[in-house]
Amino acid sequence: HGTQMQALLKFNDPVTVETVTLSSIIDIGSYLFPPLSIEVWGGDDPKKLKLLKRINPEQPLTSGPAFMRGFDCTFAPVTVKYIKVTATALPKLPLWHTGKGEKGWFFTDEIFVN
Repeated sequence: HGTQMQALLKFNDPVTVETVTLSSIIDIGSYLFPPLSIEVWGGDDPKKLKLLKRINPEQPLTSGPAFMRGFDCTFAPVTVKYIKVTATALPKLPLWHTGKGEKGWFFTDEIFVN
C-alpha cells in the first residue's frame, strides 16, 4: 500500500527458470486489487539484474466476491542465481469504487518459481 513490493530470491546454486507466478488475493470491497504492474528480474549478480518480464494485469471493472489469483510471468528459459520480483499497487482506486481516489492495496502470499 503506497510502496512497491520487492522480493529478492537468492539460490545457492544456479537454477533454470521460465515462469514466475505471484499468488494474490483479490477482494475489491476491501480495496485489494491486482497490481498495476509486475516485473521479474534475474541474473547472477543482484546489482546487475536483467528484466525478464513485465506484465500489467487487467483491472476489474466492477466489484465481486473475493478470490485467489496467480499472475504468471513467462519468458524464455534462463539460468540465474537471483530473481527479483516487484509489484506496484494501484495508485488510485477507480471512480466506480466506493473508495475512489484512495490508494489500492496488493497482498501476495506466495511466489512460485518454475
